[in-house]
Amino acid sequence: MLVAVAWLWTGWVSLRAQPWDWGETYGHLLGRASSEVGFASGGFPPQGWCLGGTSEVVPTQPVWHAVLAALLLTAAFVALVALLARSVGPWRSRTDRVVARVVFVVAVGAGLVWGWSIATAVPPDEAWDDLAARRAAAAQDAVDSAAAAEAAAGVGTSADASAVPTPPPAPVSDAAARADLEVLRAAAQDAGGPDLLWPQPLGVVDAPCTTADGTAGVLPSLTGRFTTRDLATATDNLDFLSITQANEDVAERIVQAWSRHGLGTPEPLHGEWWQGPTPDGRTTVEIAHVGFEEGVGAVRVDAVCTTLP
Repeated sequence: MLVAVAWLWTGWVSLRAQPWDWGETYGHLLGRASSEVGFASGGFPPQGWCLGGTSEVVPTQPVWHAVLAALLLTAAFVALVALLARSVGPWRSRTDRVVARVVFVVAVGAGLVWGWSIATAVPPDEAWDDLAARRAAAAQDAVDSAAAAEAAAGVGTSADASAVPTPPPAPVSDAAARADLEVLRAAAQDAGGPDLLWPQPLGVVDAPCTTADGTAGVLPSLTGRFTTRDLATATDNLDFLSITQANEDVAERIVQAWSRHGLGTPEPLHGEWWQGPTPDGRTTVEIAHVGFEEGVGAVRVDAVCTTLP
């Protein structure tokens, strides 16, 4: 009976430790794109962890699930040893009974140490290295896509224009960039409507950068994720498709609204949208992108590198 219970419980723990859609599930939970989320598993009974950022860890199941599996397996092993010992008959002498008891004590002690090691286990360093590589690859893909969008829009294709040296752009204040991003944030929310869900609300995040004159600056970016309905509520493939198509309609409405607030004509590329500033330079935005992460809309608008306040 213990063997059967331990086997069933360990199998259930294994299924819980290896979610098939961990990128989508834990991306929503952590409020990050799936490319910024990693996964690690290890040990037996299996354990799973979702990784985000540089230190955020979310287990796929409570720790006691795997600990209980280890204790059940230990108890099943001890019970089998006891059953064999009684059936074979090593209890006839005092020495045999002492040896059997030592085996039991060692097995129980090893099981307790095993359970303790499972309870204190952490994701391996290799998993964090893989996550860093995923994030670097995603960042490079974004840069390549932006370059492709600029090339498709005809930016920098004139040989005569490239031959004429241009003066460095005037410094941009952080307050001016944030004001432009706030306008785009309000426009996106108005275009999406009051019923649009924002698993990751639109907000401004900062990153270090270097201005044209070589001084340290701040790069503000507007980021967020939206969906017309939680994808987990889809009843079948057609219902799932209807949600993703509705998200695509919202994305088009957002970029069209941005065209009325200082950005240029939106350019479609591989089902996603890219925008740059208008030629008159009336915005501090450098590039805007509305794409999709497994059907969920993903917004990212980068301003130019601004001077520190």
